[in-house]
Amino acid sequence: VGDGRQDRGIGNAVRDLAMIGLDRVAGYTGANEVERWAVGDQAESVRQITAAQLAERLRAGDVAVIDVRAQTEYASGRLPGAVNIPLGQLGERAESVPRDRVVVLQCQSGGRSAIAASVLGARGFDNVADLVGGLNAWKAAGYPVSASGTA
Repeated sequence: VGDGRQDRGIGNAVRDLAMIGLDRVAGYTGANEVERWAVGDQAESVRQITAAQLAERLRAGDVAVIDVRAQTEYASGRLPGAVNIPLGQLGERAESVPRDRVVVLQCQSGGRSAIAASVLGARGFDNVADLVGGLNAWKAAGYPVSASGTA
């Protein structure tokens, strides 16, 4: 693409990845890949779960919650029992994610957790869900948030 769209597309992708905590981006993307990004590949959809559904699953004790926000965000308040694995570390720490129950991924508003669900899906996890609206939706529904120092 000789009109600069490729460079802008790559720059926008790098900026967007940095905004979600993936700030060590390296590599080369050919023109065909950039064009595919621009028109949007048909990606496999990620299963979603609402705050009410998650609250019910937490009461049943058959779900694990992974908070993919940065450690500072996690320390400021989180879902009870959530384990922190920042999105940028999820790929390298995927072996620590349980496979014996549903894994719900959660961030502040739902953007990073949707990406995290795709990351785990690409690593063979098939029992993964994304919390719709993230911690914001959880709080808005009136569910409890654990403060720093408690789980």
